[in-house]
Amino acid sequence: MRRSPYVAAVALAIVVVLSFVTGSAAAKRDAAPIGTAAVTATTVICPAMIGTGSSTVTSASIADVSKALTPRAPSGGTVFASTLLGKKSATSKLHLAPVATVKSHSGLSLATAVIATGPVAASLGVDEVSETANAGRFRSLIGSNCQSPATNWWFAGADGRVGYSDALFIANPAPTAAEVAISLWTKKGPISPPHLGAVAVPGRSRVAIGIASVAPDDATIAVHVHADSGAVVAGLVDRRFAALNSNGADFVPPTASPAKAGLIPGFFSGVGSRKLVLADPGPVDATVSVRLVTKSGSFAPSGANQVVVHQQHTKIIDLTKVFGGQPGAVEWTSDQPVVAEGLMVASDPGLRPDFMWLAAVPPLSGPAAVATGTEPDGGKTFVVLTATGGAAVAKLTTPSGKSRSLRLRAGTSAAVDVTATINAGSGPAPFVITPIGVAPVYGVRVLVFHGAHGALITGEPLLSLPHPIQLPPVRDDPRIAVR
Repeated sequence: MRRSPYVAAVALAIVVVLSFVTGSAAAKRDAAPIGTAAVTATTVICPAMIGTGSSTVTSASIADVSKALTPRAPSGGTVFASTLLGKKSATSKLHLAPVATVKSHSGLSLATAVIATGPVAASLGVDEVSETANAGRFRSLIGSNCQSPATNWWFAGADGRVGYSDALFIANPAPTAAEVAISLWTKKGPISPPHLGAVAVPGRSRVAIGIASVAPDDATIAVHVHADSGAVVAGLVDRRFAALNSNGADFVPPTASPAKAGLIPGFFSGVGSRKLVLADPGPVDATVSVRLVTKSGSFAPSGANQVVVHQQHTKIIDLTKVFGGQPGAVEWTSDQPVVAEGLMVASDPGLRPDFMWLAAVPPLSGPAAVATGTEPDGGKTFVVLTATGGAAVAKLTTPSGKSRSLRLRAGTSAAVDVTATINAGSGPAPFVITPIGVAPVYGVRVLVFHGAHGALITGEPLLSLPHPIQLPPVRDDPRIAVR
């Protein structure tokens, strides 16, 4: 029996309408997440393994902190270290128990890539520390996180004047070349040195650019490195001297991209200047409001609570008096996106100074791994923490099973000596800082030493370990059947 064409058409119309109705309802329902995928591969770069200078040795520490996490994370996998020398790159397998160390090459300054596959990629901490403790032009303690390749890197605080030997390092771990554009802003405005608009970084290689060669006599320079092709890791080293004597050195850590609010933790206690460097790379002047978060509380500093940074300019604000030697952080808000970095000088009466740069970083969203908890010459290890939005607790744990609770009152900062807890003094001494609760916690690991050749200090921002990868949601859509 044949069905009437009219009846068939009506039936088809009903099916189509129902499909679109149910499809619309499905589209309005929240998409159901389908879970997460574990991080099983990572590459991090130490951009400046410095071996130049008398008695200078840089150590990159690579630590598996899976046993320090709560609950313990699965471990296993492979970890390799590779010196980035193009076709001459040398790769070696590392055995983490739970930490391995890679040393710099005497007389050379190179970049090292650390490549991990397997579960260990999710619990890997990598950082580098370089010390020259003897007197002379290179005396300093410098340190940095080793980080994954990205397309944008921001810094504020380079200097091209006489008495500085700052250098920008750009490393490319990929087998193919990358091309980057470098932008500079100074206290006098933007500058455009030739050739910086398209800098080629060969595959598995690193390039170094002396700041004085591209910005001679310019101070307080903000730097933006943007990869037009590929992904790179950029590092900036600030080194200062007077005649044959060092006035200290440190990595200028990569800081947050231009934003209307942020916080710079890690200002340490003691004698010495405290400064805030701001840069406005945009087309409109920025009005920036500043607050300090110290041991005694949070407050707007008199005389420096609000400043104007002219468009396409940098500005430095002296906060030495208002800090009063306390540990703390600088918090700011702005009506225009700005870049910010902090600087503090450590000094001993009658001896040479050293200094530490500090970056704007996000609050901890999970455990942060520190691979190097030891000052190489036997100094002390501190964690400087800041709590905003409420009282906060952070837990320090080590792979060997030691733990300690670190408590902060709301709106305060504190410097906690953790040397004994992590048993520093005979090796890298890795540890983990985990925020407990919902109150935001920011932090920096600080290494300090005081001796006959003067103060030594360096810091490393606490950065959360990578979270599991969120898989994209899936939504039922019956309309697909009629398309």
